[in-house]
Amino acid sequence: NAILAASGEGHGRTWSDIEADPGFQARMDRIHAEIPTAEELRRDPTAHPRYLSNADQELRTAAGDLYRKRLGDEPHQVAWEFVYRMWFLWAAHNDWYQPGGALQWGLVALDWLLLALALVGSAVALRLGGPARAVIVGLAVYTLVIATHHVEARFGIPLRGLHLSLAAVALMSIGPLRQRT
Repeated sequence: NAILAASGEGHGRTWSDIEADPGFQARMDRIHAEIPTAEELRRDPTAHPRYLSNADQELRTAAGDLYRKRLGDEPHQVAWEFVYRMWFLWAAHNDWYQPGGALQWGLVALDWLLLALALVGSAVALRLGGPARAVIVGLAVYTLVIATHHVEARFGIPLRGLHLSLAAVALMSIGPLRQRT
């Protein structure tokens, strides 16, 4: 997942675009060439875990090297991809069915509204203190870390309730919904 992001996954460049790139495919072919044979698997119970560990290490190293090179050559593009993946994580309209036309634009607008409300709710909760701070820090760390990797909107599903709760905090802090004390 890190190598996909380091290779430029973002708006207009999907994981399938990256996987179709001959350079990316050559890298993966080199890794797949090291897959243990059936005989090696029968003879050595550590062959497969060792292969996975080595492949993972090679891909993590390649992702780090590629990120460093791209940050030196095109830092704004890397930053844009990072920001896009953070947004994509919380773009609920990308989870399942993709409608077209005006309905899709309405769902995109709803995503932006909910994200803005969640950010306002986060600021309110941070100001109020208490356990909500840990939740907000956890969501922020998760969002930042996952954005360095291949991202799918479904990766946010387990945390969507917290996201929506923060939007509710924002709504409860304004206008007639605000509790008067």
